Amino acid sequence: MTTHNKIIVICGTSGSGKGSVIRGLMGNKKLNLYWAKTATTRTPRPDDSKTSRRIFLSRDEFEKLWRDGEIIERNVYNGALYGALKSEIEKYPKRTVIVETDINGALALKEYYGKNCLTIFLLVTPRDTERRLRKRGMPDNVISTRLKIAQKEIEMRKLCDKVIVNREGKLEQAIAEVTRHIRGFWRPNEVT
Repeated sequence: MTTHNKIIVICGTSGSGKGSVIRGLMGNKKLNLYWAKTATTRTPRPDDSKTSRRIFLSRDEFEKLWRDGEIIERNVYNGALYGALKSEIEKYPKRTVIVETDINGALALKEYYGKNCLTIFLLVTPRDTERRLRKRGMPDNVISTRLKIAQKEIEMRKLCDKVIVNREGKLEQAIAEVTRHIRGFWRPNEVT
């Protein structure tokens, strides 16, 4: 590990609002955050634009980066590989980096970066998770699979440094709470 920057890992279940919270954090220029792109082998979706936070790779390309040590952690989700790229996380050594991943990725990044890494789990109720996934137009079988995965992830939430409830209609409150924890991480002697 060669980085001296702080890494904030935002994880949570599918539909927990990870991307929405991070977009809110990125709007606060005083935080000076860099949102690291992650790698995946999944097929790009129609809403994946050039500003996507994903780098789309073939399985062979992904595996080569893994073997070369460029991908720090990897997970399989719904048959596709996902991973955090070392080059993305260590791109700006004087900035705090935000990484969006699942809980397994968060724990792997915490193990790799140690005290330079803060893991934050966004918690939502199973009912809110289902409603959010339905809003995305997902078929019932996909929602059912994601809810089963979510239950396992929720059981693991206490392995993260912080757990923040992202209540429906209270996104700004969740963003403010995450911001408070980031500032406390920067200045650990202050009460958060």
